[in-house]
Amino acid sequence: MDTNRTLTLVPPVRLEGYGVELREWTDADLADLVALYDDPEMARWTPVASPFDLEAARAYLAGAREGRAQGRKVQLAVTTDGVRPRGEVLLFLSGTDERDVELAYGVGPAHRGQGLAARAVRLAAEYTV
Repeated sequence: MDTNRTLTLVPPVRLEGYGVELREWTDADLADLVALYDDPEMARWTPVASPFDLEAARAYLAGAREGRAQGRKVQLAVTTDGVRPRGEVLLFLSGTDERDVELAYGVGPAHRGQGLAARAVRLAAEYTV
């Protein structure tokens, strides 16, 4: 197994298709991160702090940047307009076999039921790492 494998995605990552645009998080997204992740269902299904406040959002963004810099993961905001985040898609190296890349997603409570997760996951899955 190649233990030195990294996700080699040239920044800034921006993927478009299926009515969504995936882009990297910015400092301007902190309040939106709180709105998306300070939710009982997000706490149930994702390993994020709960409650998820501004401090947690800063730590989350710092962790995303660190993982990106190390080539271990890429966390992308799911938008429909290229600006306002409605959720997130993550690509990360498998913890059990680094030959594999795993994909995870989350959609904020105000944006569920619109097919965003399915479209975002499809777009991310089609992206060749």
